[in-house]
Amino acid sequence: MLKETFGLKKNAVLCVIKNINTGKILILRRTKEPHFGKCIPIGGKLKPCETPNQAVVRECEEETGLKLKDCKMRGMMIETSPIDFNWTNFIYYAEVKDENLKECKEGELIWIEKEELNEINMPDSDKFLYKYVFESDAFFVLDVEYDENIKIQSLTELIEGKTYEG
Repeated sequence: MLKETFGLKKNAVLCVIKNINTGKILILRRTKEPHFGKCIPIGGKLKPCETPNQAVVRECEEETGLKLKDCKMRGMMIETSPIDFNWTNFIYYAEVKDENLKECKEGELIWIEKEELNEINMPDSDKFLYKYVFESDAFFVLDVEYDENIKIQSLTELIEGKTYEG
């Protein structure tokens, strides 16, 4: 019997962090599921009664030690699958001057050159996330549908109506 919560969307924040002194991007190489071994932006789940803005500041400080002062919401990514991998992600962008990070219990924090984003092991959907964060000033909404192996079946940017097939 399936749990009553199976398939319900979990709310999370993801923050693309750029160091304005070096131009480097902060990534987290996960040592936990989901996305074990993959590189993702900093983020995490919203707590009850917490706004996405509060969550992104809290998650970034908890995971990196960085105290973000000016985060900008850039978009949303809605992830749907037939397994229990269903998320509504609020996507943020922030710039920092500090590169000093604390140790993270979620994985390894790494500063990389923006050009290296094409070379790292990341979830396929994050390739689109970075594309929209860096190539558009507009707000975006990515709607991603996966199969049971978390392989993209379709991805649509809902505001512009662009669809990318798996």
